[in-house]
Amino acid sequence: MTSGRIILEEVAFPGGQHCETTTLGALLRHEGLDLSESMLFGLGEGLGFVYWDAKNLDFPFLGGRTKPATITRTVAARLGLTLDVRETASPRKAWQNVTEALAAGRPAGLQLPLAASLMERGGTGGSLFRALYRDFLTECATLVGDDNLREGGRRYAEIAPLWTEVAGHLTTAGETGDHIHLTRASATLTQLAALERAAMQTLAAL
Repeated sequence: MTSGRIILEEVAFPGGQHCETTTLGALLRHEGLDLSESMLFGLGEGLGFVYWDAKNLDFPFLGGRTKPATITRTVAARLGLTLDVRETASPRKAWQNVTEALAAGRPAGLQLPLAASLMERGGTGGSLFRALYRDFLTECATLVGDDNLREGGRRYAEIAPLWTEVAGHLTTAGETGDHIHLTRASATLTQLAALERAAMQTLAAL
């Protein structure tokens, strides 16, 4: 420790796509377990969908994942790992928890309150997390050679860019005020509903 700083060696944070899976990957690698970010997202059952139109929001929120920390807890349960989770509303106590872990030679992951994010630029990996899920299915299909997994990956490869298209329409509608882009987004969302249902039916056959 020098100048009040604690430096841990061999803690790697390669460029990730989502905050929770990136942090979880770094913590696991430090313990000797190296899994891809997409694998962590899939094992953590991270895919979801929420439409939230609250009065205090300027526009409805579209979310594509489960609740914060759920991925980490689910991965830990599936892999038989023990989590050391500490929650506090005190900044001083939170910092004490972090420094205690670092002093013991363990990196710590932090969960902080954040504003709702956009589905393309808010740490979703793009496409409302569908690109991450596509990569998870593709990696699993390669590992186990299952045709349904392979087909699921193919379907989500078709689905992912359509969510990017929706994000583009919504952004343009907000910037220009032209409602035609909302109409186009609506049409694509109707198409996506059918495609996602078909993809899940394929995966349900596993």
